[in-house]
Amino acid sequence: MKIDLILNVSLPSVALHSDPDRALTLMKENHVRSLPVIAQDRYEGMVSDERILEHLKGKGGKSRPDSLASLIDRGSVHLTLDAHVGEAIRMFSETSHDVLPVLGSNQALVGCVLEKELMDFAGELLSVYEKGSTLEVRFNGHDFSLTEVVRLIEENQARIMSLNSLPGAPGADRHHIEIKVNVLDGSRVRAALSRAGYSVRLLGEEEDLEDRDFRDRIEELMKFIEP
Repeated sequence: MKIDLILNVSLPSVALHSDPDRALTLMKENHVRSLPVIAQDRYEGMVSDERILEHLKGKGGKSRPDSLASLIDRGSVHLTLDAHVGEAIRMFSETSHDVLPVLGSNQALVGCVLEKELMDFAGELLSVYEKGSTLEVRFNGHDFSLTEVVRLIEENQARIMSLNSLPGAPGADRHHIEIKVNVLDGSRVRAALSRAGYSVRLLGEEEDLEDRDFRDRIEELMKFIEP
């Protein structure tokens, strides 16, 4: 599973001789603590808000820098497009940056991997591969209450792992959703929803995973990025 699945190409970079305040503004706008620094389209290193703020405050008697050139981490880790997701997770465990640059030929920056997006991706994988039951719930347009559905499910010692709204027939007022819950036997949840007036069909109960080793690998990877 390669990192092109989670490659972010919209995160901006900053030029080597940019004003540090400009870098801080971009970090704030994009909700990150680090950004890649480039010069003439070549990757030069990473800069963090912590390092910029340290110097802007004149810590240690150092003068205020006019550009990022003296503030970047030139030895920071980076990825290539053929790297795997596991490599990205390992690198995040070894660096304080929350962004990893992805480089192409000639040190060109082609995108980034964001730690928060990687965590979301890994979490989604675990949800997909976690054992459970899937139910299809049908209802008329104004007869559905998500609050009620969540309450009924939790009252039967289950929790929602995923919920997907499925398109109905054009012009029809009948809708349906698929709900995956974290219990193998979904019959109690189905009965509770049916008693509440919903039309419920149990789609499947997963007795085991087709690829248990895959889930085990994902769980091991998650240990690197969990606090």
